[in-house]
Amino acid sequence: MLKTRSFNKLSIKYICIFLFILLIPIITSTNVFSEQIVTFSGTESEFDVEVKNGRIYGNITYPKVHDINTPVIIIVSDLGNVDRNGNIYNITENNYYKNLAYQLSNNGFITLRYDKRGIGESSNLVDNKTPTISQHKDDLINIVNYINQKMGRKEKRIFLLGHDEGNLIVSITAQKRNFSGLIFYSFQAIKQEDIIKERLLKDSNNLYIEGTLKDKDILVDIYNDLVRSIENNLEFTVKDKNIPKRYKNLFLSLYFQKEYSKELLTLMPIKLIENQNSPVFIVNGKKDDRLTEKGINKLQDYNNQRKN
Repeated sequence: MLKTRSFNKLSIKYICIFLFILLIPIITSTNVFSEQIVTFSGTESEFDVEVKNGRIYGNITYPKVHDINTPVIIIVSDLGNVDRNGNIYNITENNYYKNLAYQLSNNGFITLRYDKRGIGESSNLVDNKTPTISQHKDDLINIVNYINQKMGRKEKRIFLLGHDEGNLIVSITAQKRNFSGLIFYSFQAIKQEDIIKERLLKDSNNLYIEGTLKDKDILVDIYNDLVRSIENNLEFTVKDKNIPKRYKNLFLSLYFQKEYSKELLTLMPIKLIENQNSPVFIVNGKKDDRLTEKGINKLQDYNNQRKN
């Protein structure tokens, strides 16, 4: 077993640096949509945590050698139909988060990953509505409390690792709290409202050039109407609009999940990380096509301000 010792500021700093160095090759070399073979020498067990209206289910992976001072990492998955292992129902089975958990545990960290509310074994925790980010935040706080009470770790021995929109859950959970560190992977620095609009602008141009759209501005105009409708509880329809079905489905999906959409569209990630007491690591891949140009520029501006 490892020698028992207390965490002081210096040891936490070095753990953060080590974790950051460790995560770069693990994350950047792992393709979300490809199978990775990982050899795991530790142990794994299931856990469940009581939350509002039921229980959240997940897995804990332990390194072969660990003790009360071994730090804990909670992996918070992307939003949508992604389970604790990183698989998308009926689409992919690549065990992305599971492999990441194994790699981290192989390098001396205890990791927790879990099925979010409405997903996998936690799928019964919905009331015919998409869970909001605030609900996911409350669930994550319950998992942190579980680690406090059942595993004997205070927040200064816990890391939160978010992926893509899971970063929003981490960001609002960690407001003014003192975790060992926050790791944001595939970090979108701007609001989802702007991210969707930027992608629609690109799509509109391509669809207009190929002749699928007769009006190059129609997708963005409809989207602007949608956002106003969500914000002001107005009526919205696209049945009479001459646009591809996939965009009708996108717009209607956002409209009929108003509570979820209001929060998703308006949260500003770069502002949220300004209100953190915990060290923040942001890891973005150079070829990450989910990142937008505006978001990359916003993050670069933020980094430059922090240096000055």
